[in-house]
Amino acid sequence: MKILSSEQIREADAYTIANEPIASIDLMERASLACYVWLNKKYPNINTNFHVVCGQGNNAGDGLVIARMLIVAGYPVTVYLLRLKEKGAPDYEENLSRLIDLSESKSNLKLGVSIGGLFFIKKEDVLIDALFGTGVKGRITGAASDAIEQINDCPCTKISIDVPSGLLTDEQNEFTDSTVKADHTLTFQSPKYSFMFPDNYPFVGQFHVLPIGLLEDFIERQTVNDYYTSAADAALLLKQRQKFSHKGTHGHALICAGSKGKMGAAILATRACLKSGTGLLTANVPFCGLDIMQTSIPEVMVLPDQSVDFLANVQEISNYKAIGVGPGIGQDEKTVSFLLNLLNTINFPVVLDADAINIVAANPEMLALIPPKSILTPHPKEFERLVGKSKDNFERYDKQVQFSKNHDLIIVLKGANSAISDPDGNVFFNSSGNSGMATAGSGDVLTGIITGILAQGCSSIDAAILGVYLHGFAADLAIKTETEETLLAGNIIDFLKEAFRHLKENQ
Repeated sequence: MKILSSEQIREADAYTIANEPIASIDLMERASLACYVWLNKKYPNINTNFHVVCGQGNNAGDGLVIARMLIVAGYPVTVYLLRLKEKGAPDYEENLSRLIDLSESKSNLKLGVSIGGLFFIKKEDVLIDALFGTGVKGRITGAASDAIEQINDCPCTKISIDVPSGLLTDEQNEFTDSTVKADHTLTFQSPKYSFMFPDNYPFVGQFHVLPIGLLEDFIERQTVNDYYTSAADAALLLKQRQKFSHKGTHGHALICAGSKGKMGAAILATRACLKSGTGLLTANVPFCGLDIMQTSIPEVMVLPDQSVDFLANVQEISNYKAIGVGPGIGQDEKTVSFLLNLLNTINFPVVLDADAINIVAANPEMLALIPPKSILTPHPKEFERLVGKSKDNFERYDKQVQFSKNHDLIIVLKGANSAISDPDGNVFFNSSGNSGMATAGSGDVLTGIITGILAQGCSSIDAAILGVYLHGFAADLAIKTETEETLLAGNIIDFLKEAFRHLKENQ
């Protein structure tokens, strides 16, 4: 799914209005209906009190339509109007007129209440923020800023329409003191770029993309560098298995992992690799891990190092379609030499994780040895060791894009909405996953999944996108039986089967 800029969204609106064709007020009705359907499903109790706070632009027009639909459905609704000028946008004025006409016959509507009334909202109520949309360019001041402060002080659930009022959609949000802090954001057609970053989570909350029927032929023609991976997107990357295929057809992967006391990382990475569909898997581990691996995972072939506690000696690698290196290997000087020799030997993309990344960061001359289109999977601190500190997540995004371009690498920057950058300057933000994945071994599982998919013949960027989505979606399935607090990395592996099944159903 393309992440469109606010300008591209406005152009898509205009194109749809002209070419569907549809009147702008009817497109507003369609967008608002999508919000109403979501609200009605979220709050089926008809006694839920809704408070709709409106400015005077098109975002406020959406708010007025949503208020009207809630009123007709029987919900008690209070509408607050922030009047900053004599006249609002034409569609806003028309929908205000419709709401005034409706108020004559509906006793469940309080219309035109001053913003000061927000102080009386109860915790169990719901506030809908429809003050400002994507047109905000700078700091909100004056009465509007006071209104936002009152909204943020309300104890109830807050839901923003399209974007939280005051949030900049295409750049760093510097005006945190005048931005609505929403619990949910119902955004139209496309997620917004600024939603992808942890800096803005306190304002965006959980966002929900609502299709509103903007014409796809226009969207398809738009040039973007940022994408949001949905289940449908990931399903397109899933390779179909053929009836007469065999284990050799699906690739032979090598996982180089483990050290004394950290063989669990090797187990997790190899189990995940096998569960990702690779036909054959060899685990290269220090000699101390031989019995552990043979006992724990009978399906994997084990290639023990002569070194007892650490990986130290590069083995023959010509038989493998993909290699994953890093989980639990440590940074012993023998392992540093091992990685240096491996990078000097290998001539196809490799997956580097954990201490493999830390070793490269400490020995930057190794960067030039990493094969083109290799995949690095750092968490934020590991990425910082590679590129240096960033003042905020937007600067870190720029550094990630530039790093991928400069070194011809795929970077998977792990976190909520993990960002996957390619050498062409594109970034693919992931939509799956939850905070339960912030647990020991989760990254080892991801390394195994990506390596297994890469071994089956996927391109590096496709393997990264698909692997990250499956990893997150398996975790989403796992917390239906676990909780985010009790989720273990092994649970993610256990639910890969259901994640694959779901993607196949979406093909």
